[in-house]
Amino acid sequence: MRRALARARGLGPVLGALALVAALPAAARAFEAFDAQAFEAPTDPDAYITVDGARAIEGHPIGFHAAVYFSYARDPVELRVREDGGRESIDIVEDLPEFALVLGVGLFDRLSLGVAFPFVTHRDGTDIEDPTEDLKEEGVGALRAEAKLTVVKPEADDLLGLALKAFVKFPTGAERDFESDAEQYTFGALAILELYLGAVRLGLNAGVEYIGVSIRVADTVVDTKLRLGAGIALDIGRLTDDEGLEGLELVGEVRHFARWEKPYDQEEESPVEIGGAIKYSGTLFALAGASAGLNEGVTAPDWRIFVAIGVTLGGGGGGGAAAAGAEPALD
Repeated sequence: MRRALARARGLGPVLGALALVAALPAAARAFEAFDAQAFEAPTDPDAYITVDGARAIEGHPIGFHAAVYFSYARDPVELRVREDGGRESIDIVEDLPEFALVLGVGLFDRLSLGVAFPFVTHRDGTDIEDPTEDLKEEGVGALRAEAKLTVVKPEADDLLGLALKAFVKFPTGAERDFESDAEQYTFGALAILELYLGAVRLGLNAGVEYIGVSIRVADTVVDTKLRLGAGIALDIGRLTDDEGLEGLELVGEVRHFARWEKPYDQEEESPVEIGGAIKYSGTLFALAGASAGLNEGVTAPDWRIFVAIGVTLGGGGGGGAAAAGAEPALD
């Protein structure tokens, strides 16, 4: 018997409410489905984890970056519905494993162009259009293309870095499997600010992602987003004065979005996720870490793990003091 049927035994009222909504005529239905994946694999090596750094892919005049990411999230989408004067919850997306191939090219140390190809495998969850069915286990996610322009490039004696980023997500994923935002193209822009303090760099991202429709699933609405993120990185090579550790960083970040028109109207619509990782950025690129949701917002999982392996050609590594032109103080 299917896993969804087993889940239904203890969640009759909740599944009944979802089934009632799903049974309405298309013109009367009050929801679509949104993209459940909040872990957006970056297309250049300068990101903290997913929060962007200010530097473009280095190249003289051209550089390349390619990597494969794997992430696994537990319970990233849990919805709440009103029932008998209270609120019941149901895990819609329970397991979300995803691979992502990212490719990036850097031009003149100033401009990065990148694309990310996500693919979901062995997903588990409940189909909101038929609560007795499971979500499809495999599928293509929302393809993402982006461009980042470094406006102020951190050099050896500079404290600040500034960049602008624009991106578009294509509706290549299936809506009912929570692989796209109502099968709409979405567009976004971010401002990226970095501060370099010796072996430490701090980053801040702020921007907006435009979604052309208001997506309602049960009592939760996802539409145009205010996107915020912050990151911190500790350059181990510079901190320890060990040239052999150049390019190695301990990184952490927090990321968040809220509705643009009604920010913080509901906790479920304003997810917060925090994570940490160890990262190496040289010709070889590698990353391993974990994160967790800090509230009950949709797309913020109970926990998430992620790893990546890749290569960067043309200019060396990603962020950190060495990338900014500062040599570790060696004895």
